Order: sequence, then C-alpha cells, then structure tokens
Amino acid sequence: MKKVFGIAALLLALAACNKETEITPVEQPSDSKGITITATLAPKTADTKAVADNGDNKITVTWAENEHIAILYDKDGAQVADATITAVDGTTGAATISFTVVSGTADNTACTLVYPYSAAKDDKSGVKDAATLLSAQDGTLNANLDVRVGAGTIRTTTPGLDVTTQPEAQFAIFKFTVKNADASATIDVKPLIITIGTQDYVITPASATSTLYVALPAVSSQTVSFSATSSDSKTYTCSKDGVTFAAAKYYQSTLKMAEAAAYKLLSAATAEDYGKVVCAAGHLHDAKTAVPAGCTAVGILGKVTETGHGLILALKNATAQTWNTINGWESVTTYAGTTLKVLPDDAARSKRLTSYTTLGETTVSNWAVAQKSDYEAIFQNLGSTINDRGYTYDDNVNAYITTGVGGSAISGDYWSATEDDDENAWYFYSEYWFHKYKTSNNRVRPVLGFGGDAAPAYTMAASATASDKDKLICTDGHIHAYGADAACTKNRVAKIIYVGTTGDATYSHGLALALADEVLMMNWETAKTACSNKNTSTPVTDATWLLASKEQWDYMIGEDGADGYENLRDGFNSVGGTNLEKFYYWSSTEDNDDSDLARIFRFDNDEWTFENKGTDDGVLTRACLAF
Repeated sequence: MKKVFGIAALLLALAACNKETEITPVEQPSDSKGITITATLAPKTADTKAVADNGDNKITVTWAENEHIAILYDKDGAQVADATITAVDGTTGAATISFTVVSGTADNTACTLVYPYSAAKDDKSGVKDAATLLSAQDGTLNANLDVRVGAGTIRTTTPGLDVTTQPEAQFAIFKFTVKNADASATIDVKPLIITIGTQDYVITPASATSTLYVALPAVSSQTVSFSATSSDSKTYTCSKDGVTFAAAKYYQSTLKMAEAAAYKLLSAATAEDYGKVVCAAGHLHDAKTAVPAGCTAVGILGKVTETGHGLILALKNATAQTWNTINGWESVTTYAGTTLKVLPDDAARSKRLTSYTTLGETTVSNWAVAQKSDYEAIFQNLGSTINDRGYTYDDNVNAYITTGVGGSAISGDYWSATEDDDENAWYFYSEYWFHKYKTSNNRVRPVLGFGGDAAPAYTMAASATASDKDKLICTDGHIHAYGADAACTKNRVAKIIYVGTTGDATYSHGLALALADEVLMMNWETAKTACSNKNTSTPVTDATWLLASKEQWDYMIGEDGADGYENLRDGFNSVGGTNLEKFYYWSSTEDNDDSDLARIFRFDNDEWTFENKGTDDGVLTRACLAF
C-alpha cells in the first residue's frame, strides 16, 4: 500500500461535504447554575467532520460551525457536556467552542474530548470501541470516518479549558480502487468486506462502485483480507500479509482482486456435506481445511433436513449459563424443525461469536442452544463413536472444529435446551448424556439454524389489547408472552400492566412498568430525570419512558390493570424481572399545597397508600413505559 502523506499534510478542510452526523445529546440534569465555558481548539491536523478529496491525492478537513464535541468529566459520577463549535477562524482554522458543566465542578477537573459527540460511550466513560464506530460504512467520504479524542483540564474558578492533547484522529482513511487481477479494468462492488484478524469491516455502498473510502484502525504487520461481490454477482478476493498503517494518515490503494472459485452454497447443502466449514459468505468449504482469503469461517455443518433446513455447530463457546436462564431466552421453531433457544446479544461473547442474519443469501437464526436430539444428531453426523447413553462429542468431532479453522475443542459439560423434569435438564460431556439441576452453571456450545422461514409478524405495543396484559415489551416495540416461542431481536424491558382506549391523551394507549427498579434510591427530581433518560439509554419503539403520575399508578393497580396492589407488586419475578419492594415509590405528582412535597406510592404488607414525601428525600423509583 502506498502511503501518500502524513499527519501534517492532512489539513482538515471540508466545505465540499455537507453531510451531517445525527447527534442526540444526552439530557443533563436540570441545573440553572451550571458554569459556561468558552475555549479554543487548534486547527485539525488530519481530518474532521467535513472531509473532502481535493483531487490532489490529499484529504483536507476543518472544524465546522455547529458541530458537537462531547466533554467527559467527573462531578459526583460521570458527566458529559455538549460542546458546540460556535465559530471557526477562516484564516487559521481554529475553532471556538462553548459548553456548560455542572455547578460545583472542581477547578482543574480532568476531561476527555470526544468528536463527534455520537462517538462517546453512553456511560460517559470514553470513546466507543472501534468495531462499533467502524460499522455500517457506506464507502463515501464523510464525517463518520473522522473520530477524534483529546484531553484537557476544566477550569471553573476562572472558567476555561486547557487542552493538553488536541483532538487526534483515531483511524486511518483509505481510498480503495477495486480492479481485476491484472488491473486492466475496474470492478463495481457491493459490499466490500475487509478482514483484519477476527474482525470483519463491511462497507456497503448505496450502489455498486469501484471507488470506496474506508476508515480502519491502525495495524502493524498484520494480514488484511478483502472479499467483494460484483454488480454481476461474482465473488472477488485478495489478501496481503505484513500490512502496517497508522491512524490520522491517508492512504490510496488499488485492490487487485481475483475472481473466486465457485463454491457450493449452504442453501444447496445435503448430508454429503457434513463436516464442511460454513463461511460468512454462505460457501461450503472442504472439511478440516482453512477457508480461503476473503472468507470468514463461521461453523461446522452438522445437520441437514430433507426440506433444506439445518444446523451449524459453532467454533467457540458462548457464555456459560444456568439452564433456567437459557429457558427464559427467545425460542424459534422455523429453522431445523426444532425449538432453538436463541442467545441474546449479551450472552454470546461478541468478540468470539458474531451475530448473523444471513450467511450469503441463506437466512439463519442467531446463535442458539439446540435440543438434546439435535446435538446427538450433530455428533453422530460428525463421526462420534460415543453412544452408550446418547451420542456425545469425541476426538472425531473436535477434529472438524479445530483443524484449519481455529476453533476451540469442546471440553467439559454443556447444556442442551431439553428439560428432563421440574428440577433437572439434560447436558452432555465427553462420556455420556446426563441431567443436573437447572440452577447449575454449564458451558454453552451454540448452533446456527439455517434455511428458516421469514421472521414471524409481531404485535406492536401500540396495538395491544387487554388480553396482552402481563406480556413483555421489547425495545423494538414487540410484545411477547414470557417464555413464548417468539424470536424477539431486542431486549425485553417492561411488563404490560394496563391497556386502555386508543387515543387516550391522559394515559396513552397503555402503561407498562420496567422489569426492575432504578439502581439507587433518589430524590424526586433525579427520579423524573432517570426515567426520562431511559428514552435515550433504553429507547422503545413508539413508546415513552416516564415517571408514572398518581393517576397512572391508580390505573395500574385498579381492576383494569393488575387488579390489586399485591398482584402488581409481586408480578415480576415470574417473568424474569424483580418484584417491587415493600417500600415507597415516587410518582410524578406533586402536592398541590406545597411544592416541596410530592406524592409517593407505598407498598405495605397489608395496604397501599398515597402520601406526601419531601422532594429531597431518597425513595425507590420504577420507570413507567407509556405506549
């Protein structure tokens, strides 16, 4: 790869690109006595929100007015200030920023500057990981390629900002030109997949093109592989060893890509293909061999049905779990003619297992735990000789997983999704199948189901009826019965308590309560803010997080809701949540006669009551979801 110029030559100046990054600033606690600070940032030395190719083999970038920078600092916990660029010096390129910090912030408080604002972590602890920031690239030269991090000290006695490290670019920017193997012609591609180590970076332009701009993390002496699908549906690959490139630099490279051999596709798999390696492109590769450049091994083909459905065995373990936890996960029956317990995102160890929606053009489930009969079929199909008490894994099975594709051998105890009795579920280890308590922690070796039908249609919360009370709402707005056979793709976050009349402006269509209390007891103002902030941290489609009013609590406790305070209070453990405490909970209703008092709801052993509480007192909070 040819390095065109270094950091000093990357003078950020991009008036040619007007594409703006959407920014949703985190709502700050109400504080009319915040400290406003104005400061100056030096001109960019590499790239910025506005990025342009000048046509002279250089990229120049500049700060632009109304861009937003996150200022992360500590004041009784992590805080973030939204710094706005209010002016840019037309001669020097220096930027003037203005932001407000919480009143009482100590003088000389250390801070981190993150540009753009959207690149800051939601927990305000720093910058998001590279894989997140570099996902969903479209191959165009735009502001999303430019992520910068700096450091400084906030002065509050004499308000100001001392920038100790100017915001520096975190990624290298490439201009790739895709050509055929002898460079005699360009190739229009969509998508281009770049593999560095175990990480895939997928660049999907709006339409097939031979020129793509890409941001990548710095590497040193690594192998970088490329795979692309051309506009005429051919697959092209290339790979280069010992690649090194640095952040904050611009490179140009011609990718001379050779047409890949025609592989058998997963959609055409039969029993003759057992043991073959399945790659992310949907190819079947010879068993016990490494996949070629441009392909990423996903798992081992272990089961195929007569109807073209099947199961792929993972190369790695997922996170160990209890069987009771697994039983609460989503279930699907649309793949291998069996019920799979689908791992949620936080159970799959994303650095070791990648979520999929398709392999090539073949629809797949997410990673899942299979039934006892499924695992037995897979092990038998992969040559297991251990079948005294049901087929289980042996060296024959592990040879497929570990040879050539870098998988980890199966070793130890693993859950299936099959229940044995009220207390026990089936698991396997290297000698035979047995059962143990559902509360035990076991390893998980997941599978992918493939060849499935279209995803089922879901009822949205906005269309819920009274019959949907006690069901759970996912962050994508779907509603499901707890433990039902439904593949919810998002986290379940609230339980439906009350469903009223559509269009009721006072109480919305329905009301649900979060599955757990907010972490800490808090005063009234903080409680309201914590609930409304969930609209940013845990957004639910077509629904609003809020602190319920006294009237809304009345509706949820009434006969059209939980039909009694005990039913409301104790109705969460059974659906994967946490029951309400026998204690005080805030409502959003303040006392009409005293602005320092607010109405609280009290659960007791024998009664529930509303009474007044000082707004500065610490009380429990359970967020309400209006939909």
